[in-house]
Amino acid sequence: MSALALLLLAAFLSLPVWKEDRAPELAEAKRAQLEQIQRAVHRAAKGDRRVEALTLANGWHESAYSLRIGRSECQRFECDPRKLRDGTLVHQARGYWQLHRNGLKLEQWQALHGPASLDAQATEAVKRVRAALFMCRGEPDEVLAAFRSFSGRGCRSPLKGEASRVETYRKLMR
Repeated sequence: MSALALLLLAAFLSLPVWKEDRAPELAEAKRAQLEQIQRAVHRAAKGDRRVEALTLANGWHESAYSLRIGRSECQRFECDPRKLRDGTLVHQARGYWQLHRNGLKLEQWQALHGPASLDAQATEAVKRVRAALFMCRGEPDEVLAAFRSFSGRGCRSPLKGEASRVETYRKLMR
């Protein structure tokens, strides 16, 4: 791993840990999980530090990299729930980046579910971050615009909490 990747990993590991994952007995598993996430995003970003930092910051703000969310164990109010006519609750968002199906084929969508889906999630998240950056190129603040676009708002429509997302990205880029 390059020196820049190690710096990014150190910054990533310094982000606050989700409240459910703070128990001392989870510390080793949590660190291992975060290292796996960073490696998967690093591979998918193919060394593009900007894309890697944007992707990691996005995931942190979407799920705080909760161990439970990573296992696709969403509670009734998480993962963008939708109640069907028959009363069934369906979670519309998957994984650490809370990805929606958005035109994915069924097999691609299914690959984003469950504890063994990290590489597929990271690859899809990086793909969407790259698309957001491309779509928002030329905007006065391309990073802010990309966060907005990733969340489905286009490049200019404000996103609740967007300033903290940009701050997290900048922390990861230091």
